[in-house]
Amino acid sequence: MTALYFLLIPLLVVVVASVYLYLRGRKPTGLHSGIDGFRKEMHALSPDSGPRPRRFESDRARRVEPGEGG
Repeated sequence: MTALYFLLIPLLVVVVASVYLYLRGRKPTGLHSGIDGFRKEMHALSPDSGPRPRRFESDRARRVEPGEGG
């Protein structure tokens, strides 16, 4: 009988831990969870404050013409 306990106790611990990890890691299925997820994705894809200048435009603004000193 002790050999049976030796096998059942670790099996029980593994099953309980597996169920806990499964329930903790599942995606939320509430009514607003889909809306919240979509809002998070749209916020992540939205541009930051204002448009960034193109690289060649910013290089042209910083370029020093020959003979102007610098």
